[in-house]
This record gives sequence, structure tokens and C-alpha cells, in this order.
Amino acid sequence: MPATMPAMNAEPSFPPAPRRRRRWPVVVGAAAGALVVLAAVGLLALDSLLTTRARGEAAELSQRLGRPVEVGSVAARVLGGLGVRVSDVRVGPAAGEELPLLEAKRVEVKVALLRALLSRGKEVRVRSAEVEGLRLNVVRLPDGSTNVERLQRSLAEAPAGGTAAAETPAPAGAPRDLSFLSVDRAALLGGRIAFVDRSRPGGRELFVDQIELTVADLARGRPLDLLLRAAVLGPRQNLRLEVRSAPLPPTLRPAVESVKLEVEPLDMAPLAPFVPASVGFRGGRLEAALEAALGAALPGGTGPTRVKGGFKASGLVFQGGEALDAALDADLEGDAGRGDLSISRLHLAVGPASLVGKGRVSGLAAGSPKVEGLEIVSHGLDPDRLADFYPPLARALGGRIAGPVDLSLRGTGTEARQALEVRVDLTPARLDFPGTLAKAAGGAMTFTARLRGTGASGALSFEAAADLTGLDLRPGGQVAKIPGERLRLAAAGTRRAAGDEQTIAIDSAELLLPGDGLTARATVTRGGPPGREQTRFQAEAESARLDLDRLLLPASPKKAAPRQPGKPEKADAKALAGLSGEARVRIGLLKVRKVEARDVTAVIRVRGDEVVVEKGEAQAMGGSLSAAGSKVFLASPDEPFLAKVTARGVDLQQALLPFTDKKILTGKFDGVVDLGGGGLGKPDLPRTLAGLLSGKLQDATFHGKDLVAEAAGPLARALPFGLAGKVGKGGSTSLGKEQPFEVEFKDGFARLKKPIAVARPEAQIDLGGGFRVDGTLDMPVTVALSPQTVASITGGKARPSAPVPVAFRLTGPAWSPAISGLDVKPAANAVLREAGTAALRKAVGAPTPASQQDLEKKAAEEAKKRLEGLFKR
Repeated sequence: MPATMPAMNAEPSFPPAPRRRRRWPVVVGAAAGALVVLAAVGLLALDSLLTTRARGEAAELSQRLGRPVEVGSVAARVLGGLGVRVSDVRVGPAAGEELPLLEAKRVEVKVALLRALLSRGKEVRVRSAEVEGLRLNVVRLPDGSTNVERLQRSLAEAPAGGTAAAETPAPAGAPRDLSFLSVDRAALLGGRIAFVDRSRPGGRELFVDQIELTVADLARGRPLDLLLRAAVLGPRQNLRLEVRSAPLPPTLRPAVESVKLEVEPLDMAPLAPFVPASVGFRGGRLEAALEAALGAALPGGTGPTRVKGGFKASGLVFQGGEALDAALDADLEGDAGRGDLSISRLHLAVGPASLVGKGRVSGLAAGSPKVEGLEIVSHGLDPDRLADFYPPLARALGGRIAGPVDLSLRGTGTEARQALEVRVDLTPARLDFPGTLAKAAGGAMTFTARLRGTGASGALSFEAAADLTGLDLRPGGQVAKIPGERLRLAAAGTRRAAGDEQTIAIDSAELLLPGDGLTARATVTRGGPPGREQTRFQAEAESARLDLDRLLLPASPKKAAPRQPGKPEKADAKALAGLSGEARVRIGLLKVRKVEARDVTAVIRVRGDEVVVEKGEAQAMGGSLSAAGSKVFLASPDEPFLAKVTARGVDLQQALLPFTDKKILTGKFDGVVDLGGGGLGKPDLPRTLAGLLSGKLQDATFHGKDLVAEAAGPLARALPFGLAGKVGKGGSTSLGKEQPFEVEFKDGFARLKKPIAVARPEAQIDLGGGFRVDGTLDMPVTVALSPQTVASITGGKARPSAPVPVAFRLTGPAWSPAISGLDVKPAANAVLREAGTAALRKAVGAPTPASQQDLEKKAAEEAKKRLEGLFKR
């Protein structure tokens, strides 16, 4: 059999069946592709929407700026985080300008979207913010102004509008908490500022080119780093500035902690035309290599303070001034917390003025200073002379200070007891601060302070003295000191530190006034956890004699300036939070506002801005006074105050001397003043007074008017048979041996709670109403003339059986009030009726009861006739 034939029993063979394809990858791929296409379409639509919106905002901004604002495109990015890129931003030229103000090729911001969404906006992290290809053109126009100045003016003049933010001013108050925001990196790449001078023919273009600015770690609790590099008027970068801040607060407002500045020699004259005209800069050269770490010298900062290097400015010229050289060369290090200072080199020169220093001091904070050749001295520091180099300084000073000022800090003493002495001598200088003070050149004015260590105790002793003999304080309108009168202050004490507290004890202090003196002692302790610091004090002051009338100028009436909304007149009470203590005062003789007070003692307690008089006693005004319980708020001018005074045997005329020298009341007063007010900051303070003045008057006399004569005189003149010449014309009214009274203050008016009744043989006097706080009276008065008084003024022709009342009002100044509303007709009618009855009786004899009615009728007719004839004259 042929070999090629198959075996009979062999099974037939078939080709393998094709493998079945999987379809899901295709489906997923198609779906993904569809999603990508949809996303791309969505992004394109979003880009179109954003671009349209941005161009609309740009059009509105164009109207406000008065120059075209253009936006090329806006594109959103999703991959790598949400981002927005704005391309081809341009702020064009205004009318009369040829170059655009600003151009930017790209502005791009990337945000961590997922974190912002999950935190519901409580955490917004900006991964990067970049500006690329920024071009700023600063053009000096033919009129001498720049396009930037024009833009500033248009922004200041244009009304706010377009957005709610523009229409609604930012609310005043605490800075906004921005701790939710952080920026990893912000950068300006490849920036350029061009300075173009079109004010004169041939003006060339200048450039600050290759600008690179990066800001890193803008976040709460982290230090901020800033780096700026630029090529100023040159082909390569020649300026480098590094700034590092302290850890940022929640407001993200940086506080500079260290600065490093490097400037290669640079001629700044070409930039002079672009400096604001108010500065007057004309040219000069500058170079700098300076490093400064502020440390604890910065409020809230910590660590050492270092300054190394300096700067040199030569040939600085300002409009109208002489050429000026200025230089700083320093190598110093200090630690404010430890009280250390090391000066390897310090030389600051500004024109003819210089400050030179050298030496070391350590251990000031520990109370055991060690001084090694320390000396810091100024030479030629005369602000008036410096104004010859920099004329704007003369405008700033306004003639307020001229002449040399000497400053010095020196280490003195022996190795066992070293000391530092600071001295400021203004004697050669002339001072003229309108409305405050003045001093002629040569008038004594020096300040001296000495610090000494006390060894192992850890205390630091100090002495301070000020001689202000040359000052004239009269321009301030308060103190009457003239040049040549003594005014000296000296104090000595110690400072001790323990833990987080420090105590300053002023063992002795003396104030020598032109005619008197005052001595004092005090202890102040401050410390505690950050944010909860406490300040406690104890103080005592004593004087044998203090004449404030001699020391103080008479008060001149001034119109109160209206308070500006939102601008407090006093510091917030929080500034005095944590303050507490006690002050004791003893004065042998105190003269103030024409009143002499002897044996003055006071105990005053302070808590925050609340001041309470726990004890305040004096022998004054012929009696005794106590002000215990009075209270006032120093830093809260709108808080109500309380004035409490208890008086015993006080002479009324002396009590009124602080308010007027007119003679109004004499006699004695026992009583209590219990008044409250709406606050010392109220412009209408007198109208806010509320409370009571109560007590009793003893042997008191009112000298404004003789109230009996004011009633009897007109009545006598109104009667045809009156004897007016016999009516007294005195100008006073006795108020009796003892007269109780109570006055209520409310709405600027002091009202008698019940009328004052004065019983006198010649009349019964009733006074009501009261007086305004400015001293003007408004008092209804009723004077009921006794029968004896009526008989006296009628020569016995009439003696009524009952008192005859006469009513009127006292108005005007208490020392010279006017009489108003006087009507004697009813009183005259009664007197004439009584006189007519008496005359008829005399003519007809004693009437019988039957004829009594006829008699009275005839008397009334007679009185009526006489009155009609009298009042028709």
C-alpha cells in the first residue's frame, strides 16, 4: 500500500476553531473616547464663556480707566489641578499717548480643586500663580506728567460702579482673616519696565529688564520668602533683593524679619525725570551690599538682631539743594531679650551729619551689664542744615526745629560697677511747635539716663533726669510756664525680672515746677502668658504745696470740633485691659480755680480703664469735702461717669468761685452731690447730667434780687396813695436760718423737687422751677406780702387781714436775673378794696350789720374807679 495512504482506523483531523474576541475593551475605549470628546467640547465651551465674560469685564474697566483694556483669551485647565490661563492681556494708551500702559503674555493660576471642594472652601490652596512676559511702559508726557500719574488721577476721580464690591465700601474694623488661603509659589517671569521720555526731543528709552520676582510659602504660620532680581539700566541683572518675614498671622500681612540687598554701582540720574516731582530728585549714584536681620527688634520678633554691610550714595542732588553724599558701613549684632549689643563697626554719614559707634555691652537684661569701650556719638545733626541738601525736609519740618542736636551713648564706671549713660542735648536747637511748645536757641533742654548693674541680685538700677528750663509751654494753651522758669524731672529706681514678669520700682521721683514741687514713688509689675499680660501698680505722690492756678493758663472757650463717624476720640478700652492698681495722693495746700484746699488726701483704684475714688477728702471752702465713690472711664469716652461729693459747712460763695466771680449766694451748705453723666466724650456733656443735689442752706442769702422789694415796689407805685419811697431797694434776699432743698438734674435742667419756702416777717416767699446748667434761672416766685408790709407801704391806709400775694418769674443769669410776668393788679385790687372799706368806715362810723353789704359794695366801686384811673395813665 502506498505509504501516503492513511490508516484505516485513524480519526479524521480538522483545523482549529477561531478564538472568540472580547468586546468590553472596545466599549470602554469608545466610552472613554466619548468622555474625552465631551470634556474637550465642554472645556471649549467653558473657555468661550470665560473669554466672553472676561472681555465684558475688560470693556467696563476700559470706561473707568479711560483707556482700552483687552483680553486675548481665557482657558481652563483640569489636568494637574484646576487652572485658569489668561493670555494676551493689554491695557492700551489713553488719548494723547502712543504706547500701551501694560501688556502681559500669560497669567496663569493653578488651584488644588479637590481640597477646596472637600473643605467647602475652608482650605484654598493655590499651587502656583505666574505672570509671564509682563511689559510696563512708564511714559513721561510733554506736559511733564506720566501716564501712571494720569491713571492714578482717573481712578481717584472716577465714581465707583460696575460691581457690588465697587459700590459698597469695605467695612471698617479688624483685618480680614485669610488663614483659609495659601499660595505655594507666585512668580513674575521675564518682566520689563520701560521708561520713555517724551517731554523733550531726543529722550531715550530706559529699561529695568529681566525682572524675576518669586514669592514662596504664603500661608498662615509659615515665613514668607521673597526674591527679586532685575537688570536696572544695564544688560545684566545688577539688583538682588531677598526678604524673609516672620511666620504669617491669620491676616497674611507680613512683618519683615530679614533683608538682604545687593546693588552694583548704578547711575540713577537717567531715572530722575520719572521720579514724582514732589521728591525733586535730580541724580546720583548708588551701590549697596547690606544684610539685616531684625529679630527681637521687630515687635513680636525673637532672636538676635544683625546688621552687616551698608550702602554708598554719592552726588545725590535734589531740586534746589546742594550735592549730598550718604553712606552706611556697619557690622553690629544685638539681642534685645538678653540685653546684648556688639558694635564692631558703625559709621553713618548723611552730608555733614554723622553717627559713629564702637564697643560692646552685655547682660543688660540680667541686671549685670558688662561694658567694653561702648560709645555711640552723633556729630553735626542739624535738621535745618540737612534741609539745605534735601529741600523737601524744610517743608516737612515747617520751621519747627533748627540747630544742632547732640546724642551720645557711652559706657562708664569701674569694672565692679559699670554703667551706661545716654544723653540728649537740645540746648543749642530752636524749637517751635505751634499750639504745643517753643524754645529759643540756647534755652536749657537736656535728657540724661544712666543704667547700672547691681551684681548678683540680677537687678538693674537706673537714673533719669530732664531739664526743661528753656521751654515755653504757653503755646499749648494749658501750662503757664515761661522760658527761664524751672521745670525739672528726676527719677531713680530698679528693674528686676523673675520668670515671665518684670518689676520696675521707682524709688524716688521729683518734679520741680516753677513755684512748687511734687515727689512720688511707684512700683509697676508686668507679665503673664502671651495674650493675657497683666500690669499691676502701686503709686504714691506728695506735695507740700501745689498752686495749679499759677501753673495753668485760664481756660479759653473753644468750639468743640464735631466727631467724625468711625473715628474714636480715645483709645479703645482694650488698650488698658489687664491694668490694675492703686494711687495715693497727699497735698498740704492745693490751689485750683481760686479755691484753696488743705490736707488733701485721695486713694484712687484703677481696673482697666475704670477709675474709682475710694477716698478723697479735703478741708476746703470753709468746710470739708469728700469725693468717695466717684467713678470715670478713661479710655471709654461714651461710658457714663459718676460724681459723688459730700460737703459739710461749705461756704457757698467760695464754692461758686470755680464757676463765676459774681456774688450769687452766701452762707453755708451741708449736703450731697450725686450726679451721673453720659460720658466725658459727649460734646453736650452738661445736658447728660442726671442725679440729685440735696442738703440744707444755713444763714443763706440770695444776692441776685431783693424779692420782697421786687414785689412791694411795683405794688406801692401802682397805688395812688402808696409811699414808694419807704420801700427798700436792697439787692439781696435772706433765705432764713436753715433751708432744706433738693434739686434734680435732668436734660440739662436742675429743677427743685419741691418749692423752697422762706418765712419772713415782711413776706412769705415761695420759689419753684430751677436753673439750667449754664447758670441761667427759670424760677416762678410768689411773694405773699404780710399785712404789716402792706400797711407800711400804704402809710397805714390799708391793713389786709391776710397776706397779699404777688407773682412773677426770675429769668436770666443768677447774678443779675430779670423779672418777668409781674402783674400787681390782683394785689392792688385787694389793697384798694381794703383801703376803701377802711375809709368808709371812718367816714360813717362803725357800720351796722344791715349796712355792711352797702359799705362793701361802695368800697369795691371806689377801688375799681381808682384802678381804672391808675392803669389808664
